[in-house]
Amino acid sequence: MLSASVRHRFARRLLPTRPAGHGLTLTELLTVVVVLGVVAAISTSGLLFVLRRERINAAALEVAGWLEEVRNLSARRVDANANAGGCAITLSLSAGMAANAVLATAENACGARDPQLRLPRDLQGTVTGSSTNGNSIIFTPRGLWIANPAVQGPLEIKLLLDGGGPLRCVRLSETLGSIDIGRANTNNVGANCTDYVAL
Repeated sequence: MLSASVRHRFARRLLPTRPAGHGLTLTELLTVVVVLGVVAAISTSGLLFVLRRERINAAALEVAGWLEEVRNLSARRVDANANAGGCAITLSLSAGMAANAVLATAENACGARDPQLRLPRDLQGTVTGSSTNGNSIIFTPRGLWIANPAVQGPLEIKLLLDGGGPLRCVRLSETLGSIDIGRANTNNVGANCTDYVAL
């Protein structure tokens, strides 16, 4: 027969060092924390890019929708006393525009629900906006537009969240006056948008 001390040593070798149900060791716990930290860091950076992209998409849709509304209202406004009839719009684009900043203003006689186009209120960060072909346009009663001063080519309103993110453009074509939204995955407001989609 074995002595009690020998049996105890023999039993300790056969049994696990940690009884079931007593939790994790410090090494296991630290490993889990490190893995969760890496996963959180990767997913957070991806989520922030998606949020920035959706915010600038919302701003571009807001601009395109407002321009479409004013263009439709100009078709109703045939005025013999106006120089060209339709509705005049003045663009107010610059760098560092914050949420609720005025992007464009339509003349009051157009009857737009909101005569001022503003950046969305929930936009976080600032937007750099620029336009090609002038800062004043007139939508004619036929749905076309005229730039003031007169220039050739489409009118593009470029929107970019400061600090990075994708560039979005709202384009008014010169021939039919259609309103399109384009994109470019760049951080440069001077770049050209591609992949235009008509509203």
